[in-house]
Amino acid sequence: MMLKFSNMHNFLFYKFIPYRFYSAIYLFILFSIVACGGNKNISDEGDFSELKELVESGDFEIQNDWAFPNNSNNINLIGNPNHLIFKNDSVDIFLPYFGVRHAGGNYADTEGGIVYSGPLNDLEKDVNETKGIILIKFRGMRNGEIMNFDVTLYPNKKARTRVVSTQRTPISYEGKYRSSEDL
Repeated sequence: MMLKFSNMHNFLFYKFIPYRFYSAIYLFILFSIVACGGNKNISDEGDFSELKELVESGDFEIQNDWAFPNNSNNINLIGNPNHLIFKNDSVDIFLPYFGVRHAGGNYADTEGGIVYSGPLNDLEKDVNETKGIILIKFRGMRNGEIMNFDVTLYPNKKARTRVVSTQRTPISYEGKYRSSEDL
């Protein structure tokens, strides 16, 4: 017996509709589980009140483990010297730089990294209790280069630093902070 196309189409459609229906339900459940499971915040661990006290003391250090240059791969900084040392209203910064310098610099500058030691100019502290983070923004200037720093601190001892310069492509860093007393 030979079925016509329209009859065969109807036969296949109605025979396999339960499989399509159940497949759609399984996919919906799977996506719901995956979507709900990925809601962990980086600041879930740790004590936010301790972080606030540390920032208010103004006496802490950040050591970075990773650099994230613009348009490039991540770079492991373990074993490479780098730091951001906060002392009250001043900061000492030495960060290796992996990127393009568009202007400035001089031949006597042998450091090549992001170097700044001085006051925290245009300091802003944003305490966001709902997200569980503290954002510290400040500006530094060295040899005609203006650098804007955005430092985000999390209660689980993680820190993210973003540097935007007038002479270089932006770069970000990720590491850990600790109190200067812990050194």
